[in-house]
Amino acid sequence: EYLSETGKNLIKIICETEYALQRIHEDEVYEKMKSHWQVMKSSVYSGVESSEKSLLKLSGGDSKKMNEYIRTSPIFENIYGKAAAYATAVNEINAKSGVIIACPTAGSCGILPGVLTAWSELHPNSETKILESLMIAGFFGMILFTDVSTAGADYGCQAEIGAAAAMAASALVYLEGGNHTQMIEAFALALKNSLGLI
Repeated sequence: EYLSETGKNLIKIICETEYALQRIHEDEVYEKMKSHWQVMKSSVYSGVESSEKSLLKLSGGDSKKMNEYIRTSPIFENIYGKAAAYATAVNEINAKSGVIIACPTAGSCGILPGVLTAWSELHPNSETKILESLMIAGFFGMILFTDVSTAGADYGCQAEIGAAAAMAASALVYLEGGNHTQMIEAFALALKNSLGLI
């Protein structure tokens, strides 16, 4: 309603909110997102190249196998197959105590980087849009978590995986040229589709 009434751009509102909360200007918001994006990409690409197992040998190597398989399969060589392999890669990096961005939690750290990295490979030279999609995802996540906990112990998998899927859905709608209403609907639908995981 605020966007409709004011005619403001959602990215501008996010930057205004960041200034109100942290006293950082728009260019600093972009720089922060750029830093996060570099970590996300690094965790994706280092994950899919590694067969190393985690300390307890419960995780590791699966993303590399998935990534190798999707290259040979026209059914999976697309944004969906890549996003699954890349999300798994980040989770494996996390399990090996590597550097990740918890978005929104460490347990769900792979979803947003996986989706955005897969999308970016299909749309080269789109870094500014990616940085803005991170702002969108974070903004909607922030709104969600003013009311609910990020802990799976409180709300089941929906609090982590559901929230991350919702954040990724809103980011993807933005990247595909959707408006704020469509972003909100995508966010809500992703949450609803994970209700069974509670």
